[in-house]
Amino acid sequence: MWQNSVDEIAKDNIHGASYLLQKAAAILIEHCDSQEFETIATSLMNIQPMMAPIYNLVAKALQNKTACKEVIEEFLLKESEERKALIQKGAALIMDGDSLLTHSFSSIVFDIFTLAAQEKRFQVICSESRPKLEGVEMAKRLSKFGIEVCIAIDAAIPSLLTKKSKIFFGADGIGEFGLVHKIGSYPIALAAKVADSQCFAFATSSRIWPEGFKCPKQPKKHCEEIASDISCINYYFDITPPNLFTLISP
Repeated sequence: MWQNSVDEIAKDNIHGASYLLQKAAAILIEHCDSQEFETIATSLMNIQPMMAPIYNLVAKALQNKTACKEVIEEFLLKESEERKALIQKGAALIMDGDSLLTHSFSSIVFDIFTLAAQEKRFQVICSESRPKLEGVEMAKRLSKFGIEVCIAIDAAIPSLLTKKSKIFFGADGIGEFGLVHKIGSYPIALAAKVADSQCFAFATSSRIWPEGFKCPKQPKKHCEEIASDISCINYYFDITPPNLFTLISP
């Protein structure tokens, strides 16, 4: 039943926008000719409110219901082509001897680092990225490619930044209000401004919300992820104002 597939995306607290976009697209394509298509599409649009690619994909499909499959396939093809171009741009920004930092696990940033590592030597600092520790996974996977990498606790990042540092963020969404990315991105970007470090956010066009779009309210996550038997504030995303980063797009 389609509801189970939609629920899987809604409950996925590990994977990023690229992975969940593919899952959402598969559900839409399977039900393009269904009488429930609009219900399914609307459900998908709201399940991961902080991820722009899913919102933009569903909006495109709803606008072109008679050519649903073709529109979705074109959307995914454009995403793939832009992603390749973006990875090339990102790799070109990395120089031999660079000190790089990233937060959370962006598959685009991962591919940028591994491409650059084919010709250049550099160091990457990965913040832990609490509470789900995606940064630890990023560090482990980068090390398998022979990249010099280390893990730092989130609170230590400001003290590690210098004028020579380059921060690479992925993007779950970009709006007029700023960058939606893993919680902790905003304070890192603030620290980068103080340290006069370069801060970049990499985003395909699918990650850019329409003009005038208002960032939705995100739900709080379970307290058990950070503490037990006590109230908590547990959000997965924050919003970094546009003046704190440079947007890199295809």
